[in-house]
Amino acid sequence: MTESSSKNYMFFSHRECEAFPCHSMKDLDNFNCLFCYCPLYMLGRECGGNFAYLENGMKDCTNCTIPHQRENYGAIVAKFGDIQRKMGPGVWGVAKCGLACEAVLSESPVSIQEAFPCPGAK
Repeated sequence: MTESSSKNYMFFSHRECEAFPCHSMKDLDNFNCLFCYCPLYMLGRECGGNFAYLENGMKDCTNCTIPHQRENYGAIVAKFGDIQRKMGPGVWGVAKCGLACEAVLSESPVSIQEAFPCPGAK
């Protein structure tokens, strides 16, 4: 896959969203909504963000703007390997054709492969 010179895929701002802005930031022109639900949340204490744990054990990311800063796209994508490792071995499988689009949940009663047939499958 080649990287686009425009890098438009790294940023999306949804000013019409009912929750915009969901976090307090001064520079709303660079408020990135691409990672609306932060993929780093599941990393717990290793996410690298400005979070706190509430008395009930829930993680509160109210004061974290890492996923909403335009310049953090690369840092978040770089953590995808950590997310995969945190999920544990055996969680993801690869389809017979070997394409990444064919990843399936091993515990799922209906696989992604069944729901969305791979274009590379014969």
